[in-house]
Amino acid sequence: MGFGDYFHHGQQIDFETAGTESGKHYAAQITELTTETLQIKIIGLDTNCLLEIHDGSKAIIWGEKNEFKYSVHVTVESIDAEYNILLKHIPTRSHLRVDSYLVFSYKVIKEDEYIARKRLYTQQMRLDSDSYIFMPSRVITDDSEVQTNIPPEIIYEIQSIHRKLDFIIKQIGQSEEDNVFKKQPEEVNLSGSGMRFKTYEMLKSGVYIEVKLVLPIASGVIIDFIGQVVRCKSFLTEENGMNQQRHETAITFAAINEDDREFIIRYVFKRQRELLRAEEG
Repeated sequence: MGFGDYFHHGQQIDFETAGTESGKHYAAQITELTTETLQIKIIGLDTNCLLEIHDGSKAIIWGEKNEFKYSVHVTVESIDAEYNILLKHIPTRSHLRVDSYLVFSYKVIKEDEYIARKRLYTQQMRLDSDSYIFMPSRVITDDSEVQTNIPPEIIYEIQSIHRKLDFIIKQIGQSEEDNVFKKQPEEVNLSGSGMRFKTYEMLKSGVYIEVKLVLPIASGVIIDFIGQVVRCKSFLTEENGMNQQRHETAITFAAINEDDREFIIRYVFKRQRELLRAEEG
């Protein structure tokens, strides 16, 4: 997919400077675009903006279609005398982002806990791991003592049913706080490199959190990972007729299994295709 799949000439977008903790945002308008490059002009040019943007600097551009928000990571190719900024797409799947409503839970952990558990989260996942809810089995025990005429496919599915039942029993036995399936879906912005969501508590930059995220692909997949907070901004919102302070929290994946990251990337692509097709229809 190129820029033309997400943006159009004259569209107003949000330009976010990347690589800094502040992550400042500026309104911009697209003046030219091709498949691989995009030219924008900052609206209401701010001299502080020019200090942060230079050749080779990284940024994120945000667009919106029918309340579908998306973002693409870019590098600044050049800035001309009229302050037109030429951008080039960073060709990596992990940088594509999409908004969605997903079920997830998290808890803050200490740095020494992160160090102790990092290998556990990044190692190859076992087939009996909680991360795979209804993944069909493709492995059976090699036991030469057992002789059977039952087709292997039937044995595979029986093992799969056993794992599903074990998983369900384990979930039923969990407390309200620990059971992710008792959580309500919340709005998140997700990519293969991180996640953004809203919290009621203020999380400091650099803090580590353990996350359970449910992806609605296949019959359902739980992704377990450790994230690190890179930004947390406070804002006021109205809930039940009262102003409530919440915090927009952005995290990067500090420890995640690469198979799980691939599940996330596949979901982001799937979600984007669905929303783009809905826009075209």
